[in-house]
Amino acid sequence: MSNRRNTRRANRQAARRAARQEKKDNRQAARQEKKETRQAARQERKETRQAARDRKSTRLNSSHA
Repeated sequence: MSNRRNTRRANRQAARRAARQEKKDNRQAARQEKKETRQAARQERKETRQAARDRKSTRLNSSHA
């Protein structure tokens, strides 16, 4: 009887460990995805600013020529 209880306890503990690890993995994946999204948005804003700056400088240069 005691052996059966120990086996059940070990099974429950293993299931809890697996659930905790899965939860941790999911959080890490979510963080990574969020980080990549922020980096992409930052890059897009940078490119937009550079394009706007280029158009402005071109327009000024052509009017002063």
